[in-house]
Order: sequence, then C-alpha cells, then structure tokens
Amino acid sequence: IPRIKFHLAHMSSNEINRIEPNGSTALHVACYHHNAGAVYLLLRFGALGSIKNRHDLTPYEETTSFRIKELLLNTGQASLIDWTFVDPPTREMKQKFDSALKSSFSTWGLPFILEYLHNYYVCRHVCKVLSTSTQNIEQYFTDARTATSLSPVIKAYTAPLEFYKVVNQHCIKVLPDLLQANGKPANTLATSIFYLIASFNYDPTLRPNDAYTGLVYRGLKMTLDYIQTYKKGELVVNRPFISTSKRINVANMFAGVGEYGHFRRMKFSNNLLQVSVRFTYRINRIETRAIDIANISIIHAEEEVLLMPLSIFRILDITFDENQSLWDIELEDCDLPSENDPTAPIIHCDFYERPNAQVKALK
Repeated sequence: IPRIKFHLAHMSSNEINRIEPNGSTALHVACYHHNAGAVYLLLRFGALGSIKNRHDLTPYEETTSFRIKELLLNTGQASLIDWTFVDPPTREMKQKFDSALKSSFSTWGLPFILEYLHNYYVCRHVCKVLSTSTQNIEQYFTDARTATSLSPVIKAYTAPLEFYKVVNQHCIKVLPDLLQANGKPANTLATSIFYLIASFNYDPTLRPNDAYTGLVYRGLKMTLDYIQTYKKGELVVNRPFISTSKRINVANMFAGVGEYGHFRRMKFSNNLLQVSVRFTYRINRIETRAIDIANISIIHAEEEVLLMPLSIFRILDITFDENQSLWDIELEDCDLPSENDPTAPIIHCDFYERPNAQVKALK
C-alpha cells in the first residue's frame, strides 16, 4: 500500500484513469481483486468510477465486495444509474416540452436546424470527443444540408463512428434541465440536442411514412444489481434515443443469449457478473413517435426502430429463463401520470443510462 500511495502521488489524473492494454483501469483491477486498500487510495487520488472497461463494466460492477461497493457509493464514484428521477417528469411537463419542440421546428425549419447542428454541435461539441471521426461525421451533415434531409444524419447515427454514443450521453446530460425549463435551452449544447429531437419528432419526411407501431425487441448485458431495481408496474422513461429491432434474433445477439459461458465472472465465487436481458416493447400509441429507420440505417439487416427520447413505457412482466440464463422484460407504451396524481408509480430512467461513462471512455 505505501508503494501504491507513492506512485499515485506522482501520477497525473490521465495516467491514473488510463485504460491499460488489458482493457481496464487500475480501479477496475483493484475492484475485481477485492483490494479495498488500493481502491481507497485510487479514489483519493482521483480515479473515476464512471469509466467502463472492455467487458462493458464499471469498477462498481466488477466487484462483489460489499465493503468496496460501500466505498464507491460513499465517495460518489459508483457510477450507478439514477434509478429514479430527482424531479419525476409529469404529463403536463411532457406536453409543454412537446409543444416547444413542435413550435421550434415550425419556426426555424429543417434547413436552419441542420446548419445549426453542423456549425455548433458537430464542430464545437462532437469534435471534442470524437476528433478522429469528426471529418466523416461532418460529411454526413454536409450531405444532410445539401439534400435538406435527415437521412444522412440517421446514417451518421447508425454508422460505426461512435457518434450515437456521444449523442446519447449529451441527451442524458441536458434533458433533465430542458424539461424543467419547458424546452428553453441554456447553451449551444442544449440547443443542439433540443433541435435534434425536434427534427426527429416533427420532420414531415419521417412521419407518417416511417412512423412505427407494433412489437420491437432490444438486447443488453446487465448486472443483477441493475435488473433487480426495476419492478412490475413501474414506468421507464428514456433520456437518450433507444435502438430496437423488429427481429428478435438481433436482440438475442446483443443480449449474448446462449453465450453466458463467455461472460465475465466473479473473482472468487465464479458466479456471473453479467446476464442476458431481452426486452419486448409493445408500441401501440402514435404519441410514442417511434420511427422505422431500417431502410435508412447503414446496417439494413438489423431492421432498426428508433425510440425517441422521453418515450414512456410501463413494465408488464419480468421473468427469468434458467435454461438460457435469460431475463425477459416486457413493456408497453403509456402516458406519464398527471402532476396531481396521488397514486403515480415510480418512474425510472432507462435500463442502461450511465451519465458520462461512455463519453469519458472515448476521450
């Protein structure tokens, strides 16, 4: 421990949080091996608990030690999802926000919005995170402005450029304040996300032609800590865009169904750290504003359906299939409760929202 303390005292923050050739940071390794002393020192010298390793896990998820979990929680470095909204959105709040989106799109129009997104969002905000991909992303937005079309923007979102990760982390960051401010952005980042959501919701070339209702599926690898926080009957509201598929086998692939033998396991008990989770979304309401982007996406075979930020779903059922080691979660779209509803259910953020985790890992 004294040697660790000596080395940390002479290291910069970037060095302490560097992802090593093994795909993990020093904090991940210390957590996985249940070295509480090393974890304490790393946190004291600025180690971040929000970075995910090559297994897509945060340091908190890498440990089964109660002592280390408490240490991460007490120092604010657990990088846990904000399971419930501090200020839960209400039906009235969502209606005002939707009205602001529609008014903004009608006032400014798609040409202005695309120009703004290109000049301010891509060149000022995205380039800070994805410097190596900025040129490709800029070309997509140039094409969008030339054609006055969102199709190139959707292609950029679905291309293997990590652009979608940045967009969604920015949505997670700015949407709570946008909701509280009734859709009045406070800076260029918030304005960019507001315009992006407005155009995806109200561009007439996307709706009604590409509007979607029906069943869609989604697959994730998650930890039991996260799954067990959600209960039947509760609501889930996503802040980022959510990618789903009309094909259940695509969801199975992303969930790693049948591949649990290769999943990350606990250091001492050999139990699984991650499990397969498959979601079935029943979209019945036009107000959910899902769009079928299968014919626009770079990867047609995924048959992707995109859910807009602030889509609302009620959890209908949660089951576990022991034979496949698979959790199944069934949801149905619904409306938010009124601000005067005394029996309003708990409202959770989406199943895999981790503020700053992905963006930090990309820097």
